[in-house]
Amino acid sequence: MDSDDLFLPDKLAVQAQALEANPEIGLVYSNGTFFRDDPIAITGRVLDSMPTPTGNAFPDLLRGNFLFPPVILLRRLCLDQVGIFDENPDFYGVEDYELWLRIAARFPFLHLPGDVAAIRRHENSISSHFTIHKSRVLRVLQHIEKLHPDLTRTYRQQLYEGYARNYGGLALAQLRQHQILPALNNGRLAFSYVLRKPRMGVQAFVAWWKRRKQRRAAQV
Repeated sequence: MDSDDLFLPDKLAVQAQALEANPEIGLVYSNGTFFRDDPIAITGRVLDSMPTPTGNAFPDLLRGNFLFPPVILLRRLCLDQVGIFDENPDFYGVEDYELWLRIAARFPFLHLPGDVAAIRRHENSISSHFTIHKSRVLRVLQHIEKLHPDLTRTYRQQLYEGYARNYGGLALAQLRQHQILPALNNGRLAFSYVLRKPRMGVQAFVAWWKRRKQRRAAQV
C-alpha cells in the first residue's frame, strides 16, 4: 500500500476470515474511502458505481480497474502461480491492474461488503497524469490479450469496451492539451471498438456516463 493510505480497524482480520471460510477464493476485496487531508472527511468511495463481482471477475476487470491495493487481500498461492508485480516501465502506475487481471484469469474473487481502507487522493498522485495513465492502461490490455488469447477472445465484448473507454479517454485528454492529430487518431481507434459492441455500444456508453457523473459528484 502507498505510504499515505490507511488500513481501517479489523481490515486484515475480517478479510483473512473470509479467505479461510472460502478456500476456493484467491482474492477478497472490499470497499474503501477516499480523502484529501483528513481521513474522516470522505470525498468518495472506491466502489461507487463500480461492479462488485464474486466469482469470475476477469470480464469486469477488462472493462476497467475497480480495485486499489489497500482494499484487497490475496493468498500467497496466487503470487506463487502468476507472479508478482511486473516491473516493466510501460506498466508503471498500473502494475496493480495488470496483476489483478493475471490473478482473475486463474482464481475466483470474493466481494466482501464494508470499508476496509482509507485512500488519499491528491493532485500529485500518479493517476492524475491522465494521458500517461490511459496510455499505460492500454498497454496492459494489449499485454493481457497476448498472455491470455483464448480468455480475452471469450470476453471480447468486455475487452472492446475496455479499449473504447481508454482510447476515448486518451483522445479527450489530448484534445484538452491541443494535441489534435494524436487525439483524432485515438478517437478513431475508440470509435472502431465502439462499432464492435452490440447496438454500437450505446448501453455501455450510458452506463459509463452515469458512473462518471456519480464519481465526479462524490469528489466535489
